[in-house]
Amino acid sequence: MRNPFHRRQRGRHAWIARRGCCDTEVRFGRGTCHDLDISTIIPECEPLAKIEGTHLLNPPVQDQSLLYIVLNAWVPAFVTVILGGFVASIVVPGIQRRYQRYQMKLDKKTELCEGTAKAFGRYIVSWRRLRQISELERQRALTPEEADRKRGFVAERNGRRDDLFDCLRVCRLYSSQEVCSELVRFMAWDEQQSAMPLSDLPPLDDWRRWEGQLIGMLKNDIR
Repeated sequence: MRNPFHRRQRGRHAWIARRGCCDTEVRFGRGTCHDLDISTIIPECEPLAKIEGTHLLNPPVQDQSLLYIVLNAWVPAFVTVILGGFVASIVVPGIQRRYQRYQMKLDKKTELCEGTAKAFGRYIVSWRRLRQISELERQRALTPEEADRKRGFVAERNGRRDDLFDCLRVCRLYSSQEVCSELVRFMAWDEQQSAMPLSDLPPLDDWRRWEGQLIGMLKNDIR
């Protein structure tokens, strides 16, 4: 006959141990453990609620007051709307206006650089024509037709010089200080050459060097 005290002891040592994601019911009999790591044994006196966490049996009640709803639902949406409106109505248009002004200035610099290069080239051509006919005049007397042509070359040189100087003056409004200083130096140098006789003028390569230097600086200043 089985000992009733032993049956009570075996029932007293039977409990459920949770391992991983599934429940494994482990029963003890006569002090022997079957298929159970001793480190997972849960004392029989500890309630299952403490093992899993009391919030599973008694979950915390969230604050459902009006202040909670406002802070967690309305305020984030309201802030998002305000920030979105600020960005769309102030920040983005300001960036667009600055970009448009920058693009307009860039286009103007490019236009002036191209115009100055053309004007400089025409100015040098007029100087070359005038010097050629002056060289012919030193060799012999000019015919009436050649004299009229020379006067036309002088007028052409003066007009193209005015066109070039107009371009350079406008360039000074959009160029850096370094470029402006070089433009002023060339204009002062050219003024001196224009007051000299044709026979005393420097070689035409001096104008070509000025052309390459100034056009290169204007091109590099486009940014």
